[in-house]
Amino acid sequence: MDQQMRPFRDEVKDIILSILRTMLTNESDVNVTYTAGSRTTVYKVECHPDDYGVLLGKNGRNIEGLRRVTMAMTTRFGSRGIIELPDIPKDEFFND
Repeated sequence: MDQQMRPFRDEVKDIILSILRTMLTNESDVNVTYTAGSRTTVYKVECHPDDYGVLLGKNGRNIEGLRRVTMAMTTRFGSRGIIELPDIPKDEFFND
């Protein structure tokens, strides 16, 4: 079954990548990889640290929207898609 799902997973990855490159300033630094399980695919998003704020959006709205779109695409094929973000060091991003 994994080989049957590979083209679909690649297509979802490409769609996520396209959306992110449209949203973010440093589009050449955007990368999406995935790890496939039997029923769940984890899409790992990496971007330039300067783009974290845009990626997350106000109150997490941007990343939540992207996660919902991903879930809608993957549910159609009886699968589950999760977007994972890199660890964002608090001292680099948040000004306390």
